[in-house]
Amino acid sequence: DREMLTADRIQLNMLEFMPVFLALLWLHAFVVSSIEATILGASYTLARAVYPLLLPRKMGKDIPPRLLIATFAGYILLIAMAVRIMQHL
Repeated sequence: DREMLTADRIQLNMLEFMPVFLALLWLHAFVVSSIEATILGASYTLARAVYPLLLPRKMGKDIPPRLLIATFAGYILLIAMAVRIMQHL
């Protein structure tokens, strides 16, 4: 069912990066700044919240290019957290 595929994709997308996000968020809060971690964490959560809005109701085999906005925004925020942690070690 194509509607179920959309729901699965939303849920799995969030779960795929949750351990990485939480580890980086906590490390960033302890090593760099809790205020900066809050801002980056809220931004990442917003990018994940936008993801389902960009998905079509019935997903086919191809990935809509507009999904890359939320996906790469999330990746960039995770990389930013990791880089800032490395700078403070």
